Amino acid sequence: MAIPERTSQETARTEEQQSSSPLGERVARLEGAYEHLATKADVNAVRTDIEKVRTEVESVRTEVESVRTDVEGVRGDIRALRWLFGILIAVASVGVAVVNVVVTLVLRT
Repeated sequence: MAIPERTSQETARTEEQQSSSPLGERVARLEGAYEHLATKADVNAVRTDIEKVRTEVESVRTEVESVRTDVEGVRGDIRALRWLFGILIAVASVGVAVVNVVVTLVLRT
């Protein structure tokens, strides 16, 4: 990959200026350029934050599993209620039929 002409000229000028600058100025310029870099403390702080996030993610996973278990329990309860209502409707239907037969027999006599 070719370096654009402008960039190589700027680099040459910068190197020329650095070589003609006193050593103290060059060191100060380098120190200024490194101010934005992370320190060991910064890296450790990020690691700590990452561990906190991992802990929170695990906590959320646990909560999600708990909710899934609860949902499965509710589904089971709903199935049981469906059966119960079905049985109640069947018993009520049989009861109505029995009453209807009894009333018909009473009215015949």
